[in-house]
Amino acid sequence: MVSETNSWGAAVTLREFAQDPILVHELTAMLNEERPGSLFVAHEMIAAGQKSLSGPAITLSLHYIKTLTTKSRLIHQTLLVSETNSWGAAVTLREFAQDPILVHELTAMLNEERPGSLFVAHEMIAAGQKSLSGPAITLSLHYIKTLTTKSPELSSACSTLRDFGSDQQFGQLVSEIKNAQYLNTLHYDALWRATIWPESPRAATILQILLHDDRMYQGMRYRDLAHNELERNAKLTN
Repeated sequence: MVSETNSWGAAVTLREFAQDPILVHELTAMLNEERPGSLFVAHEMIAAGQKSLSGPAITLSLHYIKTLTTKSRLIHQTLLVSETNSWGAAVTLREFAQDPILVHELTAMLNEERPGSLFVAHEMIAAGQKSLSGPAITLSLHYIKTLTTKSPELSSACSTLRDFGSDQQFGQLVSEIKNAQYLNTLHYDALWRATIWPESPRAATILQILLHDDRMYQGMRYRDLAHNELERNAKLTN
């Protein structure tokens, strides 16, 4: 059992029992069950002369190699699909959120600004893969200043900063919205629309900007839209 958390220590302790049939029986069962650490211990017992463990150890090794190759291929192909179907790719990849292969490939895609990669990264961070936060937030801060209003990546950038950015990083999004408010209304609209849903304290911060905007937006004033949304959110939380 110790081998599951300290396979090296277990192997050192068990070397003197390498020829014991009890060890062979139990370790063979652990190999068949694919128990963590069992393959390392088996390797050390084989090195100590217990050749009867070679069969199950080699069988498990070949299984691991095949599984890793298949998984790596699946992750790679699904990430390629994210360029045209980021939602579907994210759903498929959530179970691999902690896999270092995914982290490595997705980080490279973020650095290359590949379409769909930021949406997938947002979902992987939400699933617990915090190591993607850095490159995802860096790209998001770049996107909110450079992307056109029609780019789907802009929505992912706003969501990433709202959900995972520090107060200072989210503050940069707030500043960008305020700066665009009267200078670039299309950009202003794209940014706040991508940030106010779902309801959250940070979404409310953006609505406060609209609350002081008397201009018209699609048949109603920005301030009325913000008031209605804040009122609706208040009812949901009560």
